[in-house]
Amino acid sequence: MAKGSGGSPAPPRGQVYLPEWRRLYDRLLKMLREEHALAEELAIERAHLAAELELQRIGRRGREEIFQARIQQIWREEELRKRVEKAEREVLIGGKDLESRCYQKLVEITDSDAEEFRSAIAALTAENSELKAKLKEVESQAQLNENSADHQQSGKGLRLEIRKLKQAYKTLSSEKDKQISALNAEKDFVWNQLKTMERDYMVTIKIKNIEAKQATDAAQKLLKNVDELQVAAQKKDDEIDRLQAEVTSAKEKMLLLEDELKQMHSLVKGKDVEISKNKDHQSESSRKSKKDINKTNRKSKSEDPVSKEKLRTSQVTPDRIEVKTSRTRTSETSQKRKRGSSLSCVRFPAMLH
Repeated sequence: MAKGSGGSPAPPRGQVYLPEWRRLYDRLLKMLREEHALAEELAIERAHLAAELELQRIGRRGREEIFQARIQQIWREEELRKRVEKAEREVLIGGKDLESRCYQKLVEITDSDAEEFRSAIAALTAENSELKAKLKEVESQAQLNENSADHQQSGKGLRLEIRKLKQAYKTLSSEKDKQISALNAEKDFVWNQLKTMERDYMVTIKIKNIEAKQATDAAQKLLKNVDELQVAAQKKDDEIDRLQAEVTSAKEKMLLLEDELKQMHSLVKGKDVEISKNKDHQSESSRKSKKDINKTNRKSKSEDPVSKEKLRTSQVTPDRIEVKTSRTRTSETSQKRKRGSSLSCVRFPAMLH
């Protein structure tokens, strides 16, 4: 009965027979599941990569803001320090200039006083010389009139006056000498102060020059650090651009994989429809063959064995032809599915690579 219906031989006991289209369908379904799992893994990896890029971008922005704030603070402190140093230098130079001018004025006053004292000394010297001349004249007159009794008393008065004049001259001369020595000492003190101020001023200028050089070196180091920070930020930007390019390429690959999955789903749906049509056609042909066999069996009961054998052979032949036709269609369908699965297998690894 199984041979007459044209079916395949029964599978061994304990094994389940699966048709070729079912095995091909299972392989295709397994492939689709693997591709879907791969697509999900790629989507998760893309999400992780996007989150990591966002975190790196936020961290880089925070570091850049901190660096910019530090740089601005350093520039403000440097500007304030320069202003303070400039103000201190101006105040110091102004104070030194004022003090120098005061000392110069004092020197000028001292010089004028010394000149006045010199003129006074010259006047006193002239007066002293006049007094000496008068004294000599008086002494000569006293010697001339010494023998005279009338002028004896006037000579004594003149000698007394001369002694007083000599005493006054000595006193005045000693006072003038003291004043001149005091003025000379004051002048020497002023000159010493001026020399000391000049030395202090030169030392201060040297210190300020050293500080200015140090400030310049610090500013150059700061600019170098700023350049290094800018280079580091540029490297971070390049790294972020590279990661963004990788994310873009990953997105493109995901889109291509999704398109391939859609094509595979549409192909599977088409194959399912074709397989269902083939199954319906096979079931219909098997029903027709069973009906024809039943009819021939009923007719063969009333006929002779020869005609019965002829009728059986004549009716079995179309059934076998139909079974062969269905087997040919099934083999063509399985070959088409194999070609589609092989093409998809070749295409998917190429896309993955």
